[in-house]
Amino acid sequence: MDTIYLELAQALEARKPVCLCVVADSSGSVPRPAGSKMLVYADGLTSGSVGGGGLESEVINQALEAMRLGKTKLLEYSMNPNDENAVGVCGGWVIVYIEPQLEQPTLLILGAGHVGLAVAKIASLMDFRIILNDDREDALENLSVPDKVEFIACDMADLPNKVKITPQTFIIGVSRDAQLDIDGFPALLETDFAYFGAIGSRNRWIHTKDAMLEAGVLPEKADQIKSPIGLRIHAITPDEIAISILAEVIQHMHKK
Repeated sequence: MDTIYLELAQALEARKPVCLCVVADSSGSVPRPAGSKMLVYADGLTSGSVGGGGLESEVINQALEAMRLGKTKLLEYSMNPNDENAVGVCGGWVIVYIEPQLEQPTLLILGAGHVGLAVAKIASLMDFRIILNDDREDALENLSVPDKVEFIACDMADLPNKVKITPQTFIIGVSRDAQLDIDGFPALLETDFAYFGAIGSRNRWIHTKDAMLEAGVLPEKADQIKSPIGLRIHAITPDEIAISILAEVIQHMHKK
């Protein structure tokens, strides 16, 4: 068994972004034959090899770019020193397939009220890791929550210390009170999230934003939050509001 696949499975289980690089085809004199594999992690570390030297350095750079864009690549490299863009001197050429294995997108739901629970329920039908946060320890007592939902009871501001927030994390602010947002949003704005939306009327958001600015949050940071959250579909019930929120998340996810 190729141990690269075992290591790849372990990385995915640990929610580590990684890129699988495979020599799909080759001709002439090349350092590694077709079928050679290499894993490239988000920090640039690698396992396995597709040939070393200039070829491997170029593949690593392309793999990191593929992870950033979330797109596969099929690239041909010349190793003929007479070619202007050659990456080696062996004389042959190789085709390398690069496939990013991104971590499962995460929904970080702030608030276990009616809308937060509806978002968790409907999102559980999709391929999301779902984390539901509330500062109340007993927020889920006597409530039916899908098994795949992880519940973290803590102040919102403590979440960056408890959850790894990455460019695959979509933050959904549906808390019960604007003051909770004022106290908790600044810490979350310092993380590298994919999307951040907050529920509430425009007046609530103006109040929340002004309070954060007074507390020292930079305007460009506060402007990263989309409020009111959700697509405009004239939603009324918690389930309808949840659908509008998730539709916006999906739209943002695929647009990106």
